[in-house]
Amino acid sequence: MSCLSRSTTSSIAAPRCARRRPTASSNALAARCWRNVAITLRERFYEALEPLQDALDAWLIHYNCERPHRGYRNLGRRPLDRVTQYISTVRQEA
Repeated sequence: MSCLSRSTTSSIAAPRCARRRPTASSNALAARCWRNVAITLRERFYEALEPLQDALDAWLIHYNCERPHRGYRNLGRRPLDRVTQYISTVRQEA
């Protein structure tokens, strides 16, 4: 059973003058995450897209649901724990 579910998100387009082209330095956390993905997935050659997608799904589940994070914001907890805590806090305040 997966702790992550696929969902579709819709985005509202910003006015053309407000959009900036994203760079690796504009979002260091996302850049670091994708670097980790690249390092993990390049250990093996994938001949088709389905095995690559399966490997990426398994890595994301491990990264977000199983592995404790060392960041000061996470305090050693998994991102799934942080999200669950946030949701319960919001529900208590409502």
